[in-house]
Amino acid sequence: NALLASMQLFVQSCDECGDGVLRLAGVAERQDDVDQPVIRQAKEVLVRRFPPLVEVFDVREYGRQYYTSLVFTSDTAWSYHTPTACEQPMFNATVGAWSLAAGDASIVAGPAPSILVYRQVLDDLGRQMFMPARFLSGLLPNVLVERYS
Repeated sequence: NALLASMQLFVQSCDECGDGVLRLAGVAERQDDVDQPVIRQAKEVLVRRFPPLVEVFDVREYGRQYYTSLVFTSDTAWSYHTPTACEQPMFNATVGAWSLAAGDASIVAGPAPSILVYRQVLDDLGRQMFMPARFLSGLLPNVLVERYS
């Protein structure tokens, strides 16, 4: 991906590097017109050794808090979410098998309005916050999100 190749990525934490998981973070930029301001968006890249998998998450602000949303996966068989854009076959030389990659990590989304919706069900359960389904992609399997939406 050209956007990720041009981004400066930083290792978030290497305490868990021994278990084959590496987290990288960076900021992507886009400017539509010279007169327009530069749009910046945080990206998080998760690299796993086994199964060999690369996932790219957009870090989006919603209600003054930050949430991730899966936008690219190198293998849909090992990912909890399958992005709908740009499906393409990829050959993995390490395991000698084909996989189906999906998504587009090059999209830089601008800021958007948000509103937090809370409800108080019972005193012992406490306050509950509505979470849009787009922030559950990559964290929960698609089947669960679709079933309980």
